[in-house]
Amino acid sequence: TLQVFKEIGIPGASIRKYHAARIHDPGDFCTVHPVILAERSGISLETVYRHADLVCTALKCPVPKKITKLQIEKSRKDLMSVRGITDAMILPLLQAGIMDVSALLAADAKNLSESTRIPREKISEFQAGAKRMKERAIIQI
Repeated sequence: TLQVFKEIGIPGASIRKYHAARIHDPGDFCTVHPVILAERSGISLETVYRHADLVCTALKCPVPKKITKLQIEKSRKDLMSVRGITDAMILPLLQAGIMDVSALLAADAKNLSESTRIPREKISEFQAGAKRMKERAIIQI
């Protein structure tokens, strides 16, 4: 797989960092969101997005949608306002497309559970808590 990364155009220094982070399969760039790859490898998010674009294009897979650091922080703050959601759950939720409380409320609990590996009961609890939170809000944003 080292050769595949090189053929695609990933620099050797980055390949070593990915391998140290146990990211050995180029297909991971198509199935694991760049936010998670960046966090695991220590490579900047922008660089990982460039690498994901190269790899996914070469493998003829869809290129992951970009999420900026600012969006991640805004999403993290919004999602952490829901009782029970922990830091460890933020990245799986983002990878599943849950960027805010409204998206959490609109999501199907079963599908979200399958894509995040957060138990369905927990997702339902988060949704119920988020609904109560919205109902109590003085100003709907």
